[in-house]
Amino acid sequence: KEDEENLHLVEDLKNLPDLNKAALIESLMTRYYDDSIYTFTGDILIAVNPFKRIKGLYESKVMNKYLDSSPGDKLSPHAYGIAHNAYQSMLEYSGRNQSVLVSGESGAGKTETTKIVMNYLTHISARNSSGDSSDISQAVLQSNPLLEAFGNAKTVRNDNSSRFGKLIQMQFEPHANNPELIAAKIDTYLLEKARITHQMNNE
Repeated sequence: KEDEENLHLVEDLKNLPDLNKAALIESLMTRYYDDSIYTFTGDILIAVNPFKRIKGLYESKVMNKYLDSSPGDKLSPHAYGIAHNAYQSMLEYSGRNQSVLVSGESGAGKTETTKIVMNYLTHISARNSSGDSSDISQAVLQSNPLLEAFGNAKTVRNDNSSRFGKLIQMQFEPHANNPELIAAKIDTYLLEKARITHQMNNE
C-alpha cells in the first residue's frame, strides 16, 4: 500500500522496485493525477498531456532553476531540463550538433513541447547576447500558425492535429564560450497527403 502511495515520488521509472508494464503505467497515472506530467525513464523524458494549464509549471522561477543549474545538480523532470542538457552538451563538445526528438501520437502535445524547448534555448542564449536571438526564435514560433493553416486538421482525437512533420534547426554562433542564437530554419519534410484527401466521420 505504501509503495502505491509513493509512486508519484518516483521521478525516474528505472528506479521502480518492480520494472514492468503495469508498474510503469500505474506510476505515470499516479503522477498525472498529481499534476506531475514529466517523468524520466533513463535519459528519455516522458510527457503526459494534462489537457489543462498547470499553475507555475512554466513560470520564470522554474526556468531559472535550470538556467542556474550546474552539472550534477538533481532537478525534477522537465522539458527545460532536456533543452538545458542539449545546450550544455553543445558547449562541452565544442559546438557539435545536438538533437532533441519530440515524438508521440496525435494530441500528445508535440507542438507545445517543441515551443517550450525553443523558448528555453532562447532564454539561455539571450543571457549573453545582443537581443537579436529572441527576435529570431519569436519569428520561428510565430510562423507555426501559418504552417498549421496548411497542414493541420480537426480530428476526433485532436482539434488541431498536425498533418506534417517539421525539422527546426536553431543555429548558434560557433566557437563561443556562450553561443548566441544567430539563425533558425524550418524544414517541412513530411506532409501526410494521404490523410488530408478526405474526411473521416465526425472530422
